[in-house]
Amino acid sequence: MLAIITLLVRQGCGYWFQPQLGGYTGDYLGVTQQLAEIAGYLTLLAIATHYHF
Repeated sequence: MLAIITLLVRQGCGYWFQPQLGGYTGDYLGVTQQLAEIAGYLTLLAIATHYHF
C-alpha cells in the first residue's frame, strides 16, 4: 500500500510538472521526493492508527 501511494504521488507530480517546464528539473525532483516521503509517512501513520500498533 505504501508503494502504491508513493508511486501515485510521483505520477501526479510528473503530470503537473510536464506542462510547466517540459519535464523534470532538479528542483522538481527534490519536491517530488519530499512529497512522496510525506505521503509515505502519512500512510504509515494512518495504518498504525487504524490497527493501533
